[in-house]
Amino acid sequence: MTPRVGLAGYETTSNDGTVIVRARLATAGATTTISGQGNGPISALVHALRQDLGIEVDVLDYAEHALGAGEEATAVAYVEVRSHNDVRWGVGMDPNITTASMKAVLSALERLGVDLLAVGEVAVTAD
Repeated sequence: MTPRVGLAGYETTSNDGTVIVRARLATAGATTTISGQGNGPISALVHALRQDLGIEVDVLDYAEHALGAGEEATAVAYVEVRSHNDVRWGVGMDPNITTASMKAVLSALERLGVDLLAVGEVAVTAD
């Protein structure tokens, strides 16, 4: 199943233990950029979802593992999130563990039925 909203890209910076994430979310014909900060990339993404899109979300659990070995391994991340007392797991896969983790958060929100680009006051631009 193809997600309705995908992670089109992101940038992270780190300074004195604070990570800042600027993420681009995309769907057919529209993109939006959100940014937030936290103690790691997932925390920063969650803060961006809260402040820029108004999404109530908390990460409850996180796990990861590799499919394969060596340089060609694929990272798989599992994230359990809660939004408005509803809990779901999301899964993300990517060669980069940070990207896989962010995809897992978005996957969990999609499983909760959250329409990421229709929430809050967001600037959505046509591709």
